Amino acid sequence: MVISISGLDADSGTIVNDKTHAVESHTATLDKWNTTYHVNYKWSLPDSVQINNGDTATFTLPSNVEVNTDETCNLIDNNGNIAGTAVIKSGQHTGTITFNNDLSGKTNRTGTLSVGVTGTKNNSSSDSNTQNPNSGTTTPTKPTPLGQYVGSINKVGWYDKNNSNLINWDIVANLHNGQLYNPVITDNLGPGMEIVPGSIKVQEGYYVNGQFTGAIDVSSAQVSQQGNKIIVKVPSTDLAINVSYQVKIVNDNEQNYSNSAEISADNITTAKKSVAALPGHLKGNVNFGNNGSVTIEKYGKNNELLAGAKFVLINPGHEIVGELSTDKNGLAVFNGLKPGTYYVKEVQAPKGYAIDSALHEVQVTDGGNAKLNVVDAPINSSSSNSSSSSSSISTSSSLNSNSSSKNSSFVSSISSITSTSSSSTIYNFSSKSTHGLEVASGKLNVNRNNNERGELPNTGENDNLVYELLGFLLLINLVFFIKKNKE
Repeated sequence: MVISISGLDADSGTIVNDKTHAVESHTATLDKWNTTYHVNYKWSLPDSVQINNGDTATFTLPSNVEVNTDETCNLIDNNGNIAGTAVIKSGQHTGTITFNNDLSGKTNRTGTLSVGVTGTKNNSSSDSNTQNPNSGTTTPTKPTPLGQYVGSINKVGWYDKNNSNLINWDIVANLHNGQLYNPVITDNLGPGMEIVPGSIKVQEGYYVNGQFTGAIDVSSAQVSQQGNKIIVKVPSTDLAINVSYQVKIVNDNEQNYSNSAEISADNITTAKKSVAALPGHLKGNVNFGNNGSVTIEKYGKNNELLAGAKFVLINPGHEIVGELSTDKNGLAVFNGLKPGTYYVKEVQAPKGYAIDSALHEVQVTDGGNAKLNVVDAPINSSSSNSSSSSSSISTSSSLNSNSSSKNSSFVSSISSITSTSSSSTIYNFSSKSTHGLEVASGKLNVNRNNNERGELPNTGENDNLVYELLGFLLLINLVFFIKKNKE
């Protein structure tokens, strides 16, 4: 099925000049040979639109740019998985995206697409488009030398039609067959490419009507290579010189692939230079929701990192959606979260530390990471064998935004049930509005492991625990009260 995606039409594409980084108009006359561009798209898909394996969408280029080679790329999602494939053919202005089922059921789906292009206008210099005086003859003959063009040079490149990871570079120097004494051609290859061994070829001939003809291999040419630099020395000549070679792309992330060449000679005062570039390959990515995270960093009062602190993550519906303990670096990270408001509660402190009684609110954004620092104080005890208390929270109901009044008051109640173990007490709690709406209910299981008698303010008698629980319930009620007043 063909689906319509916002942001992939020609008007939505932004043309960016790779050299100046300027945004170009869709009506501008853009050069085909000497400059490269990218058309960048930002697209989005409503949550209501379903994507199934094999579904397609199209993207369209502005009319003043074009692609000069077949291009294909995978669309990579924010988890590193392939979500689909984009394809556009050489000379075409419309490409196709084919999706798999990676985005099925996902929300907040957005993406980017970047197409490397050239302009459509042939603005080549006189060196490359001036016809030779003897053009059109059946047998190439030596053209009449044009003194003002002695030492002229032109460079072009194109992607291999059978492999878009290979580029062919071609240099023609002395296009108008002037007399050159000991000419030297120096070629500098840009980043992201490597010269294919054995591919360098040097020939002499005639540049007739935009074509190099009558080619003869120059066996006496001296060719040396220094990294990505090629130096070609040719004996004195009055023929056009052609240097060609092939490179392979070793970095697919380059915005474009550039190359510069220059010619010098004993009778050329200033070296003449030509620059060519090819646009980078088609690239795209996909993002979707459910990708926020919460990072908890646990400290002691002296800023020491604490391992072994256990936290639960609670969503706005008072459902526990995760439980983690801090690692040796004091970190616990909850991943894969939908954007929204969450609450963090410590349920077990590291040994020797008092549990943090606060209920922390954090905001998770799409693609964002909410950070929370939690500090535990050491337990003041005469016994070195005392350990911290722990509590686990199990909630059973959700906040209800349909309350009939924004100014409802709340009544909280608890009852305690002592288990068969003397070290564990389970508290049942509930919180209701004056209208009878149950805001939250559940159980709080408090484990006490005091090996010796001692005065432990944070982990001691049941009365203290009740006070902590009441404080926890008041926090829940306060959060609900604030939310209702904002509605």
